[in-house]
Amino acid sequence: MSERAGGNGQVEGLPPPGTGRRRSLIFLLILLVGLPVAFVLRVALDTGWRQVTSVSILEAEDVIYMPELGVFLVDGDPPIALDAASPHQGEDLAFCPQGDNFVSLAHGEMFSRSGRYIGGPAPRGMDGIPLRVRGEIVEINISERIPGPPTTDPYLPEQAPCPADNSELVMPGFAQNPTV
Repeated sequence: MSERAGGNGQVEGLPPPGTGRRRSLIFLLILLVGLPVAFVLRVALDTGWRQVTSVSILEAEDVIYMPELGVFLVDGDPPIALDAASPHQGEDLAFCPQGDNFVSLAHGEMFSRSGRYIGGPAPRGMDGIPLRVRGEIVEINISERIPGPPTTDPYLPEQAPCPADNSELVMPGFAQNPTV
């Protein structure tokens, strides 16, 4: 079965010469220009807000550690988000439920559940992260940090906080101290 040439020397049923190549080049050009432009627009329009959990889950858990974001979410009125890195030297902090406080097992600094300085070598309280509640969804802005409160007004907890001495990490982001 042979193809028949039309009056223009082109085989019937086939696209005009160069059409496939032209379409491929146009597609490639769109990819090469469009993808970087889309990426720049996405970055420019990205405000940093991320949905992280629901209000009911936060209320049930009381404190949630999000290692992939380096953030603690703390239930309260209003709920708050705190940077999981100590303002001292950036070491990981852990929440100790027995003392209702955060503690650095590396250097001993302690912070209240709201991030206020209790004691230790930290230059300030824990850094905050903007948090908002939209309906039932909790969102945080991972691109911003709010410097923690000064150490000049240390928080005096009603109950004894968990100190670093004898505290041990029981799971990522959480410690316990059997002596408290």
